[in-house]
Amino acid sequence: MDGITDPIPFTRAAAIVRGALKHGVRMHLAGATSEWGIVESRRARYHYGIRIAEPFLSGVHPESKLVFDPFLGIPMCMDRMKWLIHKVRELLLTSRSN
Repeated sequence: MDGITDPIPFTRAAAIVRGALKHGVRMHLAGATSEWGIVESRRARYHYGIRIAEPFLSGVHPESKLVFDPFLGIPMCMDRMKWLIHKVRELLLTSRSN
């Protein structure tokens, strides 16, 4: 591919880097005026979130999730989720100045 050697990757990480390199070279060869090969967004296949604790609200949170936080000195509700990315939501990867 235009003087770039294409070794066979031995690991999954090397295969990913190889694919990214090929994509970048194709994008460069397409020229600045071409949209071919440029990834502008992705769609999430899964929900991504983190487990959190939040202040306990009586009547809202189940009593089984009630714990006392010794550092904050307040009752907390454990095992709550904060969702960061929702499945199938489009994620923009690039921004354009024009």
